[in-house]
Amino acid sequence: MKMIPDSLSARITDEDTYLPFKAFNWDFDLSAFQVESQGLIYECICLHRGNLRDVGENGVPIRIHSGCLTSEVFGSPRCDCAWQLKHSLEYIVSFDQGMLIYLPWQEGRGNGLFEKVRSFRLMNAGMTTSDAFAGLGLPRDNRDYAPALAILFRFGLTRIQLITNNPAKINAVRMAGIEIIKRIPSIMQTRDSHLLRYLNSKALQFGHLIDGGCNEEFCRSAYISNI
Repeated sequence: MKMIPDSLSARITDEDTYLPFKAFNWDFDLSAFQVESQGLIYECICLHRGNLRDVGENGVPIRIHSGCLTSEVFGSPRCDCAWQLKHSLEYIVSFDQGMLIYLPWQEGRGNGLFEKVRSFRLMNAGMTTSDAFAGLGLPRDNRDYAPALAILFRFGLTRIQLITNNPAKINAVRMAGIEIIKRIPSIMQTRDSHLLRYLNSKALQFGHLIDGGCNEEFCRSAYISNI
């Protein structure tokens, strides 16, 4: 375990770690954390697998995942969150090592579940996710990744493969002093016109690293990319 740097605003206040747990019929260890950041306590859940101390030359696969009740529990096709959750776990299993840090309080890009539901009404009228939150007078993306970074330091994970398309996550991880050896894109394959519009809006308005302009190019599965 490495010390959390003083520059990081988050501190772990309580934890319960290494409970054997099965998810999607795969075997993991389950760990729970309470993390203080900017005067608030956040609850975080981790699914991890394999020897996290054996970093190797490729780094340990890591996914920092924002909770999405509407897709992951209710099966809503509005977004790719549920797909990315399972794809990330599948990659970790294929590597037989890695961690998914689940942040349930990051609903609605950190604006909360209530505001997320309000944003759906504006999206039903044709707005993108970004424009809907702005239309409600909210930040387009209000997520704080410091609690997840504190967990990475708790496990000594400072050389990683980061499963993400999001440059904001890449920047947050790098600013904390964690080395990203490889980036693993997680890009959903779809022919659904609404999902394609959603994915395009993530690329155009949030700068997500999604290549290609047609649905056939929207799937990279476990394709490995250098940043």
